[in-house]
Amino acid sequence: MLSVTSVSKKFGSLEALKKLSVDFPPGEVHAVVGENGAGKSTLMNILGGFLSPTTGTITLDGKNLPSGDPQRARSLGIEMIHQHFKLVPAFTIEENLTLSQLGVRKHGLEEIKAKAAQFGWEIPWNSRVQDVSVGTQQRVEILKCVATNPQVVIFDEPTAVLAKDEVAELIQFLRQLAKAGKIVILIAHKIEEVLAASDRITVLRQGNYIGTLLRSEATVDQLVNMMVGGAIPEFSPHQASEQAQTTLEVKDLWVRDDRSQNAVQGVNLKIIQGEIVGIGGVDGNGQVELAEALSGVRQFQRGTISVDGKELNFDQTYVGYVPQDRQVDGLAVDLNLVENIAISGQINGVTFRPAEIQKVAKTLIEKYSIKAKSERDLAKQLSGGNQQKVILARVLDQSPKILIVVNPTRGLDVKAAQFVHQKLLESAQNGAYVILVTTDREELYAVSSQKWFLSRGKLFADEKEALAS
Repeated sequence: MLSVTSVSKKFGSLEALKKLSVDFPPGEVHAVVGENGAGKSTLMNILGGFLSPTTGTITLDGKNLPSGDPQRARSLGIEMIHQHFKLVPAFTIEENLTLSQLGVRKHGLEEIKAKAAQFGWEIPWNSRVQDVSVGTQQRVEILKCVATNPQVVIFDEPTAVLAKDEVAELIQFLRQLAKAGKIVILIAHKIEEVLAASDRITVLRQGNYIGTLLRSEATVDQLVNMMVGGAIPEFSPHQASEQAQTTLEVKDLWVRDDRSQNAVQGVNLKIIQGEIVGIGGVDGNGQVELAEALSGVRQFQRGTISVDGKELNFDQTYVGYVPQDRQVDGLAVDLNLVENIAISGQINGVTFRPAEIQKVAKTLIEKYSIKAKSERDLAKQLSGGNQQKVILARVLDQSPKILIVVNPTRGLDVKAAQFVHQKLLESAQNGAYVILVTTDREELYAVSSQKWFLSRGKLFADEKEALAS
């Protein structure tokens, strides 16, 4: 039994956990749910030895666990798969896996590769991590941890980057771990996945323990009410005005990836002003390269992008871009919120005086309900949902004519996800061309008025045709 007793955690004046007590029995998948900022990741980082609790104790089989010592925690059989990857981008996958085994029970690469084969995963072992898709990176993180045959396995949003069939395989694997007597802890925001995977569900809200339910007792509405303290209104997809005539048109676009391979091949797309267009498909099929080309971040080899018949000039038209990796590409995590929010103003040739920068930051923090002690907090101190709000605030405050977002709700709870969707809707209603690139099929169908699917760099209107290509 892994037992948490009266654990609290303070970061300055912010109390992230408030005298929390909960037990995690062996042989079960125990899900921990709550809004972004509820304290889930803080609790998991304490269990994994990455943080020390301010008060309280944690015991495994009745013995106190050392705090603030992740290597010691690993040696005692506690592994954690982090939401934000702990990989060395310049190393190959094999090198990352070898590195992960240092200081713990060593497992050979062949044994780890056998684990991958059990999942049916095709891994490019000799490729550098920075050159592979986010989905592949997530699989490497999972392999790092399960290779040591741990007693406790903590999964922090493990399905966020996986396709639907991959999620089903992972859930089956979680069940197998539990059946083998392991303590399996799952943080997830998709309630349907929680109900499919777990035996027991604990709900946190604003650092407080709200309750624990058996899976057989829980319903979607009940869990959402416990998480947010009330029901969440329905979201309605936006339809562009029939009177809208202006279009954004992409013709025969070809884009190469970082290995000079054709990641996007001859894409054609027409978007009406005020429309939310969704582009789906399995991760790693050219989505990121397409989004980067459309936003001016990546050069394209061939084709045209035009607005109302005129070639798009990225120097004269502000294109708002929300990348999929908020911690690597979206934020300077070691800078504070004022500095992160000011970045887009500096990029667009606007020079603010320090007092004006701070005033803008305070206004946007309030407008976007960003949970922070002050505008001087470092970006890395915020939860994932609040980090995403900082990026949205910075981008949308510039009133982009074109808005491109990639997996904008990955790792967000249901309330934070709806906040993001509402901001996309408002941007479209204000006349922006909105392109939503998402590997979340439910999000694609819920938000988009026009849906497309990328497969092997080619765009399909029919989902089945894309999957079969």
